[in-house]
Amino acid sequence: MSDTDFIWTEQANAPTSGTVVCAWSELPDRALHEVHFGESKQAFQLLLFRDSDALHGYVNKCPHHWLTMNRRSDGEFMMWSEDELMCVHHCAVFKLTNAGRCVDGPCLGTNLVNVPLVVLDGQVLIGE
Repeated sequence: MSDTDFIWTEQANAPTSGTVVCAWSELPDRALHEVHFGESKQAFQLLLFRDSDALHGYVNKCPHHWLTMNRRSDGEFMMWSEDELMCVHHCAVFKLTNAGRCVDGPCLGTNLVNVPLVVLDGQVLIGE
């Protein structure tokens, strides 16, 4: 499956536009935050990365083999740098402040799947 074939809104338990994700105040600057929609293996996993006043949202799936970016056993993420996330499975590195662009590794030049977000009255919501 290519990154253009992956339609996040068609995934199991994908949140719909207007769904509350979390409070803006829950997101520390320059830290990765994960939110699950649904239960267990069928949960939709959303990654949030706040960069000052900018907010980036991505599906927690590496476009190399569509595995989660973190280990399921401990949920930990491997940050390559302050704003770069490394996939724990095949070491692809993604720039979270640049549309989730892969800057190194087996899927160089692809992107994480973006999830639109908006902030309204201190709440982070799924955008359109």
